[in-house]
Amino acid sequence: MNQSLRHDLLTAAKAIILALILSVGVSYIHAAWSNPTDVPPNGNVAVPLNISSTGQGKSGWLGASQFIVNNPAGDVTSPKFCIGASCITSWGGIPNGAQIFTTSGTFTVPAGVIRLWVEVYGGGGGGGRNAGGGGGGGGTALGFLTVTPGQPIPVTAGNAGSGGEAPGGPGGSSSILTISATGGLGGTSGGGFGGGGSGTPGTGATGGIGSGGLINIAGKTGTSGYFSNPDCPFGGVGGTSGSSYGGTGGASNGCQAGGGGGGGFQPGDTGSINPGGAGASGAVVVWW
Repeated sequence: MNQSLRHDLLTAAKAIILALILSVGVSYIHAAWSNPTDVPPNGNVAVPLNISSTGQGKSGWLGASQFIVNNPAGDVTSPKFCIGASCITSWGGIPNGAQIFTTSGTFTVPAGVIRLWVEVYGGGGGGGRNAGGGGGGGGTALGFLTVTPGQPIPVTAGNAGSGGEAPGGPGGSSSILTISATGGLGGTSGGGFGGGGSGTPGTGATGGIGSGGLINIAGKTGTSGYFSNPDCPFGGVGGTSGSSYGGTGGASNGCQAGGGGGGGFQPGDTGSINPGGAGASGAVVVWW
């Protein structure tokens, strides 16, 4: 066999082998191919999340052991969520506990706690006598406080405004750190009553105010005394505390006496036959 024929046979053999390989490959691809089940672009596979600058969104959930948003520190050593250099390792949830102060005391921040939610209620003012005005309701302040674990924090719970045989006394202020609420003022007393409706009823007192909170609410003003009939002037009703969680105002009782203002979680006292009713004590509630 000469050299030329040998070369031609080898070339032909290669071509045949290549054709067989291509034939088998095309047959395999054809067998594995699945026709589309929907009209394009429906049924397309979702694009995977990637590092491109193109915005992407997911309609389903996304799970990850760490989630970092532009964290320059690069200090991912445990599962965490980071925005910039600020990272957290757990989410805030349902409060772990609460402590209610109806008298002054000290709150010690529990271990691991760095933020508190507090509710501060001022004391209610007392009602005036002799158809006196109702005492003002205590103010309310609600808000967050940043604290340190183990930190002792003084807490002041305002006293109740006194009622009795004189104008009503003011309610005391309540506070914790920078959040406070003043007490309602006391209602004035009426006087000079005689037959035929003479005399002057007392005036209802202004409510306290909240300050320093995320939400600050003023207590309601007590109502003034008034004439129900010439021989029986009525005292005013005490003002309600600044929050729906606080106490309601005390009612007048028959002739003459003004009710105390609400504060904390209690209603003010109802006025008796002549003396005004006392207001309700203030309170501070701490959640963590």
